[in-house]
Amino acid sequence: MSSFDKFLKKFVESFSGKDPMIFSVLGNVFSMRIIGNKTHGDLAEIALTEYINRFVDGFTAKHTGKEKFRAKEFEEDIRITEIGTKEEIP
Repeated sequence: MSSFDKFLKKFVESFSGKDPMIFSVLGNVFSMRIIGNKTHGDLAEIALTEYINRFVDGFTAKHTGKEKFRAKEFEEDIRITEIGTKEEIP
């Protein structure tokens, strides 16, 4: 199983047993990302990064958008790393 597949499995599992309000919060975060203007997109990326760091076991996330000053090597602004293997998912 790839690191990406493991991440998706853990991400989905992270919702189990949570207060239903988390679905509204994450729905708003994903909506902000879809809107995509700089402020809303960055807020959504930061929120997703924090969610992954707190609730998705075995993975860490880092928001890289501002570190690269928009001259990015990768389009993605969130870098996810599987802790056990140190494999990075763009």
